[in-house]
Amino acid sequence: MSGVEWLTRFAHLLASMVYLGGSWFLGAALIPGLSAVAPERRVRIVAAVIRWYHPTSLAALGVLVMTGAFTLTSAKAALGPQYFPALFTLLGPKLLLAFVLVMLSSYQFFGLGLRLVRSLPEGEGAVDADVQAWQLKVVGRIQACALTGAVLAAALGGLGLALART
Repeated sequence: MSGVEWLTRFAHLLASMVYLGGSWFLGAALIPGLSAVAPERRVRIVAAVIRWYHPTSLAALGVLVMTGAFTLTSAKAALGPQYFPALFTLLGPKLLLAFVLVMLSSYQFFGLGLRLVRSLPEGEGAVDADVQAWQLKVVGRIQACALTGAVLAAALGGLGLALART
């Protein structure tokens, strides 16, 4: 394995760990762990975390897509006409799940996360009860997206390992 291939695989694995670990932390540890915290404080903590988590996770997804494409290009060159028969039974579902994961993450980052962060008042200002109820629903949706994303990422990892063995 050449140095470039090794570096590509390392970056792919590292980005996978960042995305999967961050999604699992957000959905299974942080948000459930904040259930005893006052609702306004819970929303502020989640908003503070996603200000860091969403850009990091989005960058990890970008690295995953680019390094995966690079690896597939090398595989296509090596396999020639046997590329589709050899890989597509695993590659097709992997590409479909990757597309679903990118769409889900885009909804979580841009549809939910930005709206939650922008709904917070400046400073320590109070929030109306209706707005706070909406914010808590958004936090719940962010949690559901994070957990679903973690499951999809784990499935993609399994398909990736199966592809590496072929």
